[in-house]
Amino acid sequence: MQPSAQTMEAAVCGVILGEVSESFRAQLMDQLPGALQQVAPTWTLDVLDDNTDALMALLDQDPGAPPPWTALLVTSELTGTWSLADTLVALKQRWPTIRYSLLVPRLTATTRELIALCAAYRCYNIAVGEAFPLSRIVQLITEDQAWDSIAPYLASEAPPIIATPSWVGTESSGVLPTPTYTVAVISGKGGVGKTGLIANLLMSSAPWDSVGIDLDYIKPSLPLYFHEAQEAPTLDLRSLLMQIATHHRAPMQAAHLTVIEGLTSDDRQDIEQYVRQAETVSPSARIVPGASRFETVMPVPPTVVMSAILEACQRHARFIFVDTPGVPTDPVWIHSVQHADFVVIVTTPEYAVVLETIDLVRKLDLLQVPRAKRGLVINKRSKWGFSTESICGTQLPGIPLLGTIPYDPVRWERSLQQHRPLALDHPKPWHHLFQAITQVTPPRSRRGWFRRHKESG
Repeated sequence: MQPSAQTMEAAVCGVILGEVSESFRAQLMDQLPGALQQVAPTWTLDVLDDNTDALMALLDQDPGAPPPWTALLVTSELTGTWSLADTLVALKQRWPTIRYSLLVPRLTATTRELIALCAAYRCYNIAVGEAFPLSRIVQLITEDQAWDSIAPYLASEAPPIIATPSWVGTESSGVLPTPTYTVAVISGKGGVGKTGLIANLLMSSAPWDSVGIDLDYIKPSLPLYFHEAQEAPTLDLRSLLMQIATHHRAPMQAAHLTVIEGLTSDDRQDIEQYVRQAETVSPSARIVPGASRFETVMPVPPTVVMSAILEACQRHARFIFVDTPGVPTDPVWIHSVQHADFVVIVTTPEYAVVLETIDLVRKLDLLQVPRAKRGLVINKRSKWGFSTESICGTQLPGIPLLGTIPYDPVRWERSLQQHRPLALDHPKPWHHLFQAITQVTPPRSRRGWFRRHKESG
């Protein structure tokens, strides 16, 4: 494990210890500043009042304010009006980039629950014991730890997840904490229905917040399922790219010659604002569109920008559905499948499409995307082409079948022309598919239609 790179910018460690011994407090305050400065001379300490209220008070700041620290060191002995668990979740919600470090002097049922909560939010910088060497504390503050380092405390082989999260935090923050569940939807050939699948999954995600991201900047079509193509988009990807380019452009340099290899804090702030303005398509779902169809020529977005858009969305919703670029060699496509929690492969029974899907699976193998993270959806199921049994048993063996969607071009065309996803009128099969992909159960539809008829498509 390599220490995180430190820049010449100030690195601040917030420290709030709670009810610890005075000898431990005095020794830590005396030795920690020097130990951190041996790692990087820019490290300083920010010692806070010893209660959770001091931390929660910081959330009343301007929502756009930058994180107050690079890292935050707390102990499980911290108390106050707010529980430590709720406080850490609220801080993670507001400032997900802070490295949260936790010292636990004794392992009890309560502290195990706290460790499990931190692990669910991907905070693994935790140490348990009666004594904490200074070098270990410095490591927690300056390096990101792995799940393996705390797995023994929970006797679990995998990090816990939050299936039905109760988001904690101020309403004004507008940002939801991790963990999120990101689903990359891919296909080996265009026109197989991956975008339509995402549109309907978004309509099936309630009561959990979800975001659909159209990263297919060559043929963006996700917004077409919700409004007319002629309508001006609420978000303009070209404007965002031009704004980011201004932060990297040398004097007198043309915009199209700007090379963006890394992001500045201004870039990330622009991207965060961009995602905050995502178009609302239902009470629980929003979309981040790709390029506007009004554009005659769209510049290829830098991978680092598209990746940052995805990461920003992961701070705003429980479920993320990514409409990937149509070219499997595209860097954005590669980043999407490698950083997704699950990959849905969409195919149809047609001979040419199945062949392309077989090649797509080989690419996933080359990228070392775990087979356990893959699932198959067969769209346009009909009596033509390969049978479902042949596809699953012979052509694409070993990939779990999540569901099949019957071939019904009339219904799909009407849905697209009316900008009304099928799941709004026939939610039951889409709820089943949503559950198969995410492993959570949406509320059952109470509409009387399903008590009188059986809908299969």
